Amino acid sequence: MQGSLKTRLIVLLALFACIPVLAGTIINGYVSMTNLRESTLTANLNLNREIAAGIKRSMDNAEGVNAAVAAMPMAQSMDSATLKQALVDIQKKNSQFELIAVLDASGQQIARTSGSNSNRADRDYFQAAMQGKSFATPAYISASTKGLCVTMAAPILNNTGNVIGVVASDVSLKSLWDITDNTKIGAAGYMDIVDDKGTVMAHPDKDKIENKENFSKYDYVSKVIAGTAGSAEGQSTTGIDSLITYAPVESYHWGVITYEPTREVYEAALKNALVMLVILILAVLISIFVAFRVAKGIVDPIHSLMEAAKRISQGDLSHAIEIQGATEINELTAQFNLMVKHLKTLILKTSEASETVSASSEELSASIDSVGHLSDDVLTTVNRVVTDTKEKVLISEQSVAVIQEIVGHIEASVLSAEEVVRSATSSKETASHGARQSEDAIDKITHIQTDVNATAQVIDSLGEKSKKIGQIVDTIAGIAGQTNLLALNAAIEAARAGEHGRGFSVVAEEVSKLAAQSELAANEIATIINEVKQETLTAVVTMEKSRSEVDKGVLSVRQAGDAFKEIYASVESLNEQVNHILQLAIKQKTGSVKMEKAVQDISTFLHTNVDGIEQIASKNESQGASVQEIKTAAGALAQMAVELREEINKFSIH
Repeated sequence: MQGSLKTRLIVLLALFACIPVLAGTIINGYVSMTNLRESTLTANLNLNREIAAGIKRSMDNAEGVNAAVAAMPMAQSMDSATLKQALVDIQKKNSQFELIAVLDASGQQIARTSGSNSNRADRDYFQAAMQGKSFATPAYISASTKGLCVTMAAPILNNTGNVIGVVASDVSLKSLWDITDNTKIGAAGYMDIVDDKGTVMAHPDKDKIENKENFSKYDYVSKVIAGTAGSAEGQSTTGIDSLITYAPVESYHWGVITYEPTREVYEAALKNALVMLVILILAVLISIFVAFRVAKGIVDPIHSLMEAAKRISQGDLSHAIEIQGATEINELTAQFNLMVKHLKTLILKTSEASETVSASSEELSASIDSVGHLSDDVLTTVNRVVTDTKEKVLISEQSVAVIQEIVGHIEASVLSAEEVVRSATSSKETASHGARQSEDAIDKITHIQTDVNATAQVIDSLGEKSKKIGQIVDTIAGIAGQTNLLALNAAIEAARAGEHGRGFSVVAEEVSKLAAQSELAANEIATIINEVKQETLTAVVTMEKSRSEVDKGVLSVRQAGDAFKEIYASVESLNEQVNHILQLAIKQKTGSVKMEKAVQDISTFLHTNVDGIEQIASKNESQGASVQEIKTAAGALAQMAVELREEINKFSIH
């Protein structure tokens, strides 16, 4: 992933926050749609079953009334006048009957609730009833009422069981239309009721009923007229994708089918998904805001440290860094400030050293100039003392070279001593840190030692309590044994009492059983207590070993802490000795410079005694050249000191 740290943090934090919300939204949408589908199917199927049961009750009631009419004595009498009045009374009490008629064995109607009598010998229901069976026709549209009805027929039997006539009733099924018209399945759903052939009997569209449309081509219709209840998802009889439920009207092989459009069912789930989408968008926005704040809190301190590092690289050490943030950021800031402080100290010391070198080089240059002037004065007398001073001049020149070499070695010693001082200081800090760490370890192991001792005391206490529990269990076992003995004595006394003591004997027997069970339980408890005692003893031994090991650990860590303290003391002593050596080296360097000056003074003195001596003059000229080289070297040293001071001046520490 490319880009700035802040951008990457924002993206990662936003993803971590949004992915669970997105997953939750998808899962919630799926579960919501699944639950909504299942609840809709369950509710509609329950409605189907309830309506199917109501239709069956209504049809069973009509069939029962029809059979009751056929069983009436007056029906067997075939008295037309009496039967007509009775049929009218029955129709008034049972409003679902549009017509009730009694037919004789020839199929001639001899009595009916309305209309004129006619012959119905050719009708299927009459022929079936004459065979001694009750019969119901398929549903049809009544020519007189224009409503849906069915004709039920029941045989009239004489005293010998022979069929002497038929009771035929036209039963109105208008209630089925009322059911399909008034039952609301969602907002746009509807209900069908089909007969045993799959032909629609009730539908909101009455044209389908008049056209006697058959729905048996649909799989769910075939299942319901076969007596199966269930649900499906497919096309309704009007061609709309729907959730379909169906339940049979038992005994009649009719079917009650409901259709609820799939789009309508899932609309609520889609609304819920829209709400979850809004929540997801809000979560994304909030996550981005929180991620921005968190990233800002992490990245801004880093930018501040980068700016501070840039200023330091440009030589600005005058600003302290103040950043408030997490603990790690505060610690980093503190270490950064500490580094700047050490740099300031180093630069100050270097500046002081460069000034000292510059001053010394100027003094050396002035001394060399003085030596040059003295050499010029000596040239006037060099010819007179050349023989006596030739060797002395040579010795003085060699002494100067040796002293200069000594000065070089001393300067190298000073640099090495300074490096040793820095190493000793670092070792001192490391030893101090080790001592602090060992003290922390001693404290932690001491806490562990205290916890182990406390645990050992708890286990000892547990052992004592286990002993007390064992004593109590022994007491219970003894009581149980005595109770068993008393129960035995009571049983003996009850046996002596004969029939009067039988009840007491039963009680004594039960008491004896309870006592035996108590004794058995007490023995089991005693066994468990003994196991607990054994485990407690094992734990005590283990805790003693642990306490011993912890004591050894404490001793070892304390010895390590003492060793660190000794190391710290040794390093501190070494540091003091190295500092002392450094001071001695600096003093030795100063003394060597003075010695060099003294030898140069001797050389100057010799030059004052070579007046008139040509050979000494020649050596004096050579010495003058050497002095000039020293002067040049002193000038170069002064220039280096100036350049060093210029580099140091680039750093701003105030």
